[in-house]
Amino acid sequence: MSVQDREALGKLNSSVRLVDGHYEVGMLWKHENPWLPNNRMTAVARLRSLKRRLCTNEQLCCKYRSFMDDLLTKGYAQKLTEDEAAARSSRTWYLPHHGVFHPRKPGKIRVVFDAAALHDGVSLNSQLNQGPDLTVCLVCY
Repeated sequence: MSVQDREALGKLNSSVRLVDGHYEVGMLWKHENPWLPNNRMTAVARLRSLKRRLCTNEQLCCKYRSFMDDLLTKGYAQKLTEDEAAARSSRTWYLPHHGVFHPRKPGKIRVVFDAAALHDGVSLNSQLNQGPDLTVCLVCY
């Protein structure tokens, strides 16, 4: 394991905490205080596009709504208060998402959260370290 991987693993381990029966892990920022440009307008444009798509495809709309309700019910996501929604920091980033169906899994939706979405040449992914590769190389043996 490289020095960089050991450092990333150390950051991950030190950021793990148990909150309400769920584990939280910190983000592996490349810089201590990253600055993300305000991508609200880009995210709103993507949301409008998603809304048009949901309005024209009833099956997609039902599956998408079910997926989002499930996220809220399980506590994986939560609605923001007005104060939380109005707050802005250098780490505020709106994460666009969209739904896709696999041809061989017609009844199952997969919602893709797009951390690679660009705004002013910046993406959330570009501000994060990749993290350690903890997979075992099967070809090496």
